[in-house]
Amino acid sequence: MFSKLNIVDNEKTQFDINNKGDLKISLINGLKRTIYGKIPVYAIDTTSINFITNNTTYDNSFLTLRLALIPIRSDLDIDYENTVIEYHYKNNDELIHSCYCKDFQVDNPELFAYPETLFTKIKPSQELHFTCKLSKNNCLSKNASYCCVSNASYKFKLDEKAIQEKVEEENMTEEEERSFRTLEGKRLYLKNKDDEPSVYHFTLENCGNYDNQTIMNYGIDILSLQLKDLATAFNENNTEKFNIQKANSKFDSYDITVVDENDTIGNLLTTYLTDNNEVDYAAYKIPHPLHNKLVFRIACKNNDITTIMEVINDTIKVILNILENMKKEWNASYKSSNKKKNSKK
Repeated sequence: MFSKLNIVDNEKTQFDINNKGDLKISLINGLKRTIYGKIPVYAIDTTSINFITNNTTYDNSFLTLRLALIPIRSDLDIDYENTVIEYHYKNNDELIHSCYCKDFQVDNPELFAYPETLFTKIKPSQELHFTCKLSKNNCLSKNASYCCVSNASYKFKLDEKAIQEKVEEENMTEEEERSFRTLEGKRLYLKNKDDEPSVYHFTLENCGNYDNQTIMNYGIDILSLQLKDLATAFNENNTEKFNIQKANSKFDSYDITVVDENDTIGNLLTTYLTDNNEVDYAAYKIPHPLHNKLVFRIACKNNDITTIMEVINDTIKVILNILENMKKEWNASYKSSNKKKNSKK
């Protein structure tokens, strides 16, 4: 499944995900969205920052924003909740003093992912003294301070042979070829028998909170947990999570309204439902961006509630199995690539 895995450095990893027919775009996109938005990390809690003294060039609000964006390692065996960070410096020299993250007073100096990061400068006669604490959250629930990646993206691997054939067929000039490869050529990518992309080229760049192997594992685990929770709600007929009723439609179908879910699950589930031979129609919508609701519309050949719920449950199992295999192969590939990289040093 994973090939050409290149651990560029501690921050960046590139790899190909080979699609044998079971990896739909919705799954790869759902994994990307999960990595961006739902992996919990520690960051400096802006509500805990206490500026005891600050007569520097930058006011409290500006320094608060800078503090919030300092990457915190979130994989250490420490008591994060009771960790206090403090900094106090009064510049009695005639030169400007540079303040780095490594200068902050904290029990564990490994807390900062990049200790050499410049935080601020303190001019002669100026003084800065503050304390702060940490909190754990994710980007989707809070803000970008709690995002563990600067880049989690993928693209389809291009069909260079088809592109070159098109260039020669059209007898393109150098300028025309450059324009073609930049625009229309991006549509010529490698496809499998189902007309889906056969290779997804993925790039991960972390912010230092976790390494890329951990980030990918977190993404798979969190997405799997979402699906498992949804399956449990369906199996236990949890009316607080969902309700099902006849759709107000010209054809015989049902609407399933689910709370606390978004496009990630909506797109993922509907695209895999369409592969089920029992399903005649499957789609979803979010009625309003401010209403925390997702609506599936589904019609089966045997169109009764019991059959519909069984089909959905079976589809979730299929996706979970794919994610489980993906995690196993990811860890094996990463371990192998890491070993090769270390052997070259």
